[in-house]
Amino acid sequence: MPIVRDERGHSVYVSANELQTMRPEFFFAGNDAEYVKRVEEARRRVLNSISTAEVPLTGRGTCHQIDIDLPDGKRRIEALADYVDAKDGHRARRVRKQRPRRAKGAATRNAGLLRSPQNVKRRRSALFGGADIDQSYIDKRNMSQSDVDRLVDLMRWYLVEDAILTMYSRGELMFVNETWYVSVRTMDVHRRTKHRRRIKNDRGWHGRASNARSGFPSQTVA
Repeated sequence: MPIVRDERGHSVYVSANELQTMRPEFFFAGNDAEYVKRVEEARRRVLNSISTAEVPLTGRGTCHQIDIDLPDGKRRIEALADYVDAKDGHRARRVRKQRPRRAKGAATRNAGLLRSPQNVKRRRSALFGGADIDQSYIDKRNMSQSDVDRLVDLMRWYLVEDAILTMYSRGELMFVNETWYVSVRTMDVHRRTKHRRRIKNDRGWHGRASNARSGFPSQTVA
């Protein structure tokens, strides 16, 4: 069940069926490739959430399993989707909560506020954002900003659920004795992709190692 805010601003779980019958596929109609891309982004976030579920002696990001409590009436896939959505969206919800303070504009009042990641690919909008909802859809339903936020959160939750279902069908994700397991191969590939070394750009003469300097830089004689 997705997390939404009630009238008092408190975070509460609400059944997806109580919020909206729309699903992410609707907003990517005619662009199946983009929908598949978003599910893959959700898959990456599922793996990130599970791999950092614990902090073992060897460091963060090495966990392959996670225990999920199953309250009465909740499916195990919903429970995992709740966990991933809550963990992945923690920062974004804190940033959103600061909107009233940021709207005041004073630099001193905005000092110390949590910011969205500079890398756009790390933001939750890379999963689903307000820009993915056509303005005509919003106008037709006379939706407020709060309504849009709730819809965006719901679509993100659905994408996470779709990613979990896809991983489960592929055998990348297994559920045994109230515990979710990610296959070793799947997590290893995920880590290699995540931590792939970048090729550094060629630096200027002064930034190079001594054995990589070919000659001296030109100097201007006064």
